[in-house]
Amino acid sequence: MFATPTGAIALVVCALLAGWAPPGRGAGHALEGGGAQPTTEVGFTHARIGQTWYYALPLPTNRSGHSIRITRARIVDPPQGMKITGFGAYAMADVDAIPLLAPEGDPDTPDFDRLKNHATAPVTVPAGQTSDFFFEAVIELVSPPRGAVRRCEYEYEYAAGGRRDTQVLPCGMVLKVAEPRH
Repeated sequence: MFATPTGAIALVVCALLAGWAPPGRGAGHALEGGGAQPTTEVGFTHARIGQTWYYALPLPTNRSGHSIRITRARIVDPPQGMKITGFGAYAMADVDAIPLLAPEGDPDTPDFDRLKNHATAPVTVPAGQTSDFFFEAVIELVSPPRGAVRRCEYEYEYAAGGRRDTQVLPCGMVLKVAEPRH
């Protein structure tokens, strides 16, 4: 089919640049990441193995002309050492500020067990608006992480027409395990 291996490589590169989506979904373009997450890497250098952390994915803004319903949010390719144990969608009105990166049990970390988790149903984001909900990943450190979180993904459908898309947004988070003191 391809005259040269270069032709096959060019096709793969073009497909990657055009955006990839799982079978049955399109590569979306409706969302834009808001807040500090897309431009700032958050991190903590004294984490401990066994600790649970909450990480806020980029706050989604719907830049399309149609309402969308977010049906799933996730971290793409979490680094070895970080185990994703859950996700939630929480109303911004229920917290003082979005916890970009927070350890479980810290006095400044919201008690997510007491907040209503809206992730059990699609979260609607009206056209041209930023979501009233933030999406939080629950991460357990099982070993010293090897790398950083770089990509977060949203799956959504358009309220009218039901087209389903997947879109990856840049994000940045690093957890490093504290070196034992001698």
